[in-house]
Amino acid sequence: MHTRRPLPPIMSPMRVGTLDTRRRRRPGIPRGRGRVVFAAVTVLALLYVIGLASGDDERVATAVKDAVETTGTVAPTATIASPTEVNASITATLLPAALSRSAVTVDGSTIALFGGRNTKGASLTQVLRYEPSTGLFTALAPLPEPLQGAAAVTFANRPLSIGGGDAKPTANVGAFVDGKVSIVGRLPEARTEAQAVVLDKTLYIVGGYDGAKEPLTMLASADGTTFRQIGVLIQGNRRGTLVGVGAFLYLIGGEENGVASARILRIDPTDGAVTQIGLLPAPLSGAVGFVLQGSVFVAGGRHGNEVTDQILHIDLITGAATPAGLLPEPASSSSVAVLGDTAFVFGGEAAVAKAGVVAIRAAR
Repeated sequence: MHTRRPLPPIMSPMRVGTLDTRRRRRPGIPRGRGRVVFAAVTVLALLYVIGLASGDDERVATAVKDAVETTGTVAPTATIASPTEVNASITATLLPAALSRSAVTVDGSTIALFGGRNTKGASLTQVLRYEPSTGLFTALAPLPEPLQGAAAVTFANRPLSIGGGDAKPTANVGAFVDGKVSIVGRLPEARTEAQAVVLDKTLYIVGGYDGAKEPLTMLASADGTTFRQIGVLIQGNRRGTLVGVGAFLYLIGGEENGVASARILRIDPTDGAVTQIGLLPAPLSGAVGFVLQGSVFVAGGRHGNEVTDQILHIDLITGAATPAGLLPEPASSSSVAVLGDTAFVFGGEAAVAKAGVVAIRAAR
């Protein structure tokens, strides 16, 4: 029987570099303009130390230099509002039918869902539009063929479904335009259960399964239709979760050669370098990953035969993964899209596919 764990206490946002504006003078802190310089130097030092710790001191130094040249100094007051905890609640909306492993991405003020897997394990051709403002689903023109396990992103103002498959994986890239999906490109090889993310106007695809093995090559695209290799993974990975933050990609958990992984990997898209920065509390596959207010979270997934309801916060500096909340119920192989300040999690599996829609927001 699954035992729910209490949520950890909510932590207040941390403030750095905040000037003391009271009249009394604090020992060791300069007055007036000297105080601004003091704060600027402090921030520069902190950035430099973080850069050294992450091995990216040159990139950090360049960013700081650009900031100083542009503004004349580093801003003396800054608030870091990066949450470490979230609240998850089931919405009043249900999917038209239970499903898992669908491809989901934002389409303007709505969310598009492509394909998926039903309670009998069959792949679906359905395309749905979800409107968070009303909670309504609208059925659109179906896919050309049944599809599950595809990746999805919104790139160049159009939703894309990438790979996936039915009886066997596909290499197709489909674009969702005017209410229907058309094939606009092909991956170098077929992939299902791959992960995709857009970072700095570039589409990246990592991991997956081609029907025989887990491809090691990591791909990038500037147009969503043609792809180039940017590097190789240390191990093949499928059913992991991929997010992009700052200048890096982060691949979390998944299955490596059929075995669940606990690794948290940082990928530098400029040279393809892959670095392990931390470990999850336990191996995890089939989770969903998302970014809220600059913080990375991983929700649900499967530990061996156990499906979890845990939500983890991933610290990208230390690589630590800490409890951040709970889903309303355990779920694996769900799909997620972030719209505004909310991550919407659709369906998923425990013993069978689910029909619920969960809203996750940063804890206040």
